[in-house]
Amino acid sequence: MKLLVLADGHRQLAARGGALVVLIDGETVHKVPPHLVEQVHAFGDATVTPAARTLCLRKGIDLLFFAPHGRFRGRLTGRESRAGSLRLAQYQAATDPVLRLELARSFVSGKVRNQRTVLLRAQRREACEETANALAVMRVSVERLGACSGLDQVRGMEGHAAQAYFSAWPRVLANPLFDFRGRNRRPPRDPVNAALSYAYTLLCSCQEDAVLRAGLDPHVGFLHEARRGAPSCALDLAEEWRPMVDALVLGLFNRRQFTPEDFYEPESGADELAEPPPDEPQDTQRCAVTPWPAIHLGPVGRDVLMAAWY
Repeated sequence: MKLLVLADGHRQLAARGGALVVLIDGETVHKVPPHLVEQVHAFGDATVTPAARTLCLRKGIDLLFFAPHGRFRGRLTGRESRAGSLRLAQYQAATDPVLRLELARSFVSGKVRNQRTVLLRAQRREACEETANALAVMRVSVERLGACSGLDQVRGMEGHAAQAYFSAWPRVLANPLFDFRGRNRRPPRDPVNAALSYAYTLLCSCQEDAVLRAGLDPHVGFLHEARRGAPSCALDLAEEWRPMVDALVLGLFNRRQFTPEDFYEPESGADELAEPPPDEPQDTQRCAVTPWPAIHLGPVGRDVLMAAWY
């Protein structure tokens, strides 16, 4: 995927001489031929001129718009895929209880196996009993997935494995400037969770776009129920990728590329993450309840994460 990212901060995408041009306060900072771009991600107050919008539509370049903290706002795209047969097959699979259960098992199995890989790498660097115990619980969870006879059991096994996984994070987080007391969200209440939520939102937005490009319905999934406003299929496909996102975020903290100054507490009433679109599995029991205020990833921190992401 060839991406052009417009970070917030008075950036503008224009079209000049048949090329896409990035401007900051009216000054050209980057120029790229449209055939080298497949998507444009515009964050915060970044804008797209009518000429650039027309050029993107003509060249089949998707425009995705995000809030400054990463929440997906919407997209501008050309004509959707005409592959109706693919959607018909998707709907048939979603209503087949045997096939749906098999697919749900595969999503969770891939996710837990990849989570174990994250912890195994940490265990090789510095062995500890807490991480070893979490790895054992997760291994058993994968083994028991085959015996699950319903979707609720599969989701319960995923939640059990996730609880064990995040219980080891206080030991694998090797930056003394930050701590981790459990996964929390809507809104995130500490820097680690703020970075995770920001990255998960990017992941799910990219997966939803990939689903649309493939000609599938993003709102009809297998592990996740079809709920109002929930891109269930995109969430399903994001599951196996979440541990890769975890590893990226964890690496940024452990390499001390994040500092406490990269995070901030939003003003009262300005917390757009309080009711975000669904971006995580439906089991919320594992989300810790903490007394901390909402925390967001600031502009410098977003630049750090996006440099690693893109």
